Amino acid sequence: MADPNFNHLCPGCFVDKGAKHPCPHCGYDEFAARGPLVLPHRTLLNGQFLIGRVLGKPGGFGITYLGWDLQLQTSVAIKEYLPRDLAGRGTDQSRVAAHSGEDAELFRFGLEQFLREARTLAQLDHPNIVRVRQFFEANGTAYLVMDYYDGLSLEEYLDKQGGRLSEDSAIRLMMPILDGLRAVHAKGFLHRDLKPQNIYLAKTDTGGLRPILLDFGAARQAMGERSRSLSVVVSAGYAPFEQYHRKGKQGSWTDVYSAAAVLYRMVTGEIPPDSAERVAQDELKPATAYGVTHWLNDALMQALRISPDERPQKVEAFQAHIRFSAQNPSIPESSESMAFDAGNDKSDSESDFSTAGNTSATHFGYIPVSKFSRITDLSEREIIEKIRDGSFDGKLLGREWHISEEELPGSKDIGRETENDNDYIPVAELSGLVGMPEEVIICDIRDGKYDGLLIDGEWYIYKDDLLDIHSPLPRNDSIWSKREWIMQLSGFVGISILAILFLKVVLGVGLP
Repeated sequence: MADPNFNHLCPGCFVDKGAKHPCPHCGYDEFAARGPLVLPHRTLLNGQFLIGRVLGKPGGFGITYLGWDLQLQTSVAIKEYLPRDLAGRGTDQSRVAAHSGEDAELFRFGLEQFLREARTLAQLDHPNIVRVRQFFEANGTAYLVMDYYDGLSLEEYLDKQGGRLSEDSAIRLMMPILDGLRAVHAKGFLHRDLKPQNIYLAKTDTGGLRPILLDFGAARQAMGERSRSLSVVVSAGYAPFEQYHRKGKQGSWTDVYSAAAVLYRMVTGEIPPDSAERVAQDELKPATAYGVTHWLNDALMQALRISPDERPQKVEAFQAHIRFSAQNPSIPESSESMAFDAGNDKSDSESDFSTAGNTSATHFGYIPVSKFSRITDLSEREIIEKIRDGSFDGKLLGREWHISEEELPGSKDIGRETENDNDYIPVAELSGLVGMPEEVIICDIRDGKYDGLLIDGEWYIYKDDLLDIHSPLPRNDSIWSKREWIMQLSGFVGISILAILFLKVVLGVGLP
């Protein structure tokens, strides 16, 4: 119930307004109509927190209020668990009760997940993750008390900026959020509902904006799985396909997809197509269609792959791709800039193993992982993981993973873990030459973009792939200056010979 002892405090800003209406400080009109599910102004919770205005729009699973901490004399944000499809507010305007006995079971399950999520958040201490002060049960439901930030959501910010941001601005806002995600994953948790509405841009004392990660979706996802209504709990356009079915394997790659979808929205002004629809017909437009550089487009398209196995598996890898794109300005259009997506020709999936490598020069010596799986005790996922970890020799050809025929049972053991093949050079050495971070090159090897091996714990890249690296090599490098010198000398000699033949045969000039 509302506490009359605090009627002088404005529920819109908690400044003493006396008896004036609306508030002379913030303009809030506390007598404006409010929904029936919203707690009355100045309701006292847990003997410490006063309820104020609603922050944002009430969601399908809860309501967030501006609150006032009477002990600390400071503003807070208070989230109330209230899934409106399952429960409603009692006649006392405070207590929450399920609509039916059947709803009560799912309501209680969701409440437990809400409290579990609160405990998760309470373990996280990161400047880009909302800080939990306290959580408790009351009124037949539960409440989560968090720091209150003055600012606006990323969704609101994008609207004010005309729908999209420059690449530099978008990256500067997104990188801290990805730092926060790394902290979440380091604790063994997932966010599961990353979208512009759940990223808050808090105003700083210096006039800047600090991105804050809000509203984890673990509880909502768990309720959807329990009720078999996943389609109503995922965020279309931002949720990867594995979130649409109960047995979908979720991991850090799940949040990577959502983060890429948010960044795609920021730089293109468009929400990616629903991942469930992309499975039947993928109509995702390259970000380059909206003027985005090929560098950032490559990072986005790879992270937005429908198959979880084809995305960066860790946030760190996605960040490395973004950092590299931020260091490289726009480049002329070329097929090499989308090497992981190049080549739509696939080997004949019905051919025998004896002819699997002969469908094209590109596929020579490699067979589809799906076929390799049939004659081994390894699943396709396990084989792909071994390729990505360097245990097997394989690559992504077109949109399908292939593995070297030398990995077939009975084939010659190439001794990858001990052999230092002269056809490969250390990734660390290449990184210094081209100015590309090691983690970017390794991630590209793991994703099949380049051919590489893991030798004695160190990653190597095939020399023939050096020409595919985007970044130009220094002219004074010994490997490349010698190669270029030889090519230039060969060209000079060839031209000289042609000139001599022309003078001798056509003009009849005698030569000594």
